[in-house]
Amino acid sequence: MLWGRFDNERATLNMYDNPHFEPGSGLADTDVVVAEAKKLYESLKGQHHAIIKAYEVAFLLDHAAIEVNPADWFGFNFCGWLTRHRSGSEASFRPLSFLNSTWLNELYENTPDSFKEATQGNARHSGGGDGALEYWPDYDHSVPDWDSIIGLGFPGLLARVKAAHQEKVTDSIITPEQEIYYTSVEMAYEALLRFCNRLLMCARKHEADDEKMPLMIEALEVI
Repeated sequence: MLWGRFDNERATLNMYDNPHFEPGSGLADTDVVVAEAKKLYESLKGQHHAIIKAYEVAFLLDHAAIEVNPADWFGFNFCGWLTRHRSGSEASFRPLSFLNSTWLNELYENTPDSFKEATQGNARHSGGGDGALEYWPDYDHSVPDWDSIIGLGFPGLLARVKAAHQEKVTDSIITPEQEIYYTSVEMAYEALLRFCNRLLMCARKHEADDEKMPLMIEALEVI
C-alpha cells in the first residue's frame, strides 16, 4: 500500500534526529565532518571565498554519509546538512557555520571604529537614535528560480553556466571576478550531480525494501 501509512510508520520517519546512515557511505559523525571541513579550510586559505565555499560544499556532498529511507517519499538524509540547526555541540549546528562566523569576524575587524562605537549597545535589526545599525549578510532567505530548476534540471543548469563561461572566454571578455564566479558555480553543480548519483546508487540497494522505492529510484534517475 502506497498511501495512508503515516501513523503506522511514524517511528521510522524521524531520520533527521535518528539517522541510520548507509554503512560505508561516508563520514557519519558530525564532529568528524566539521573537523575535516576545518582542515580543508586551512589548506585553502588565501583563495577567494567563493572558491573555498565551493570546495567545502563539494566536500560535504561527496564525503558525508547518506541514507535513503524506503518508507519516506522524501527520505534522503546525509551527515552534512548545510542548514541543519540543532542545539548542542558545534557540530550539531550548520557544518559550515564556522566559515560564516570566521568571515563575519574578518569584516568586523575591518569596520571603522566610529561605526563600532555608534552601534555599540544597539539591538540587532534596530538602530539607535543616530540611525546606525549592525546587521549581517542574510544568505538564508532566497527565492530559487524554479522555472529554470524544473525546466532544465541539474544537468541543464550546469550546461547553461558552462556555456556562458565558455562564451566569455572565447570572446576574451571574462574578468578575473567572473572566472572565479563561473568556476565556483560549476564546482557546486558538479558536486550536486555526484551527490544525486550517490543517492541513486544507495536507493537501488534498497529497491526491494518497499513498494515506494522503484518510484523513488525513477525520480532520482530523472533528476
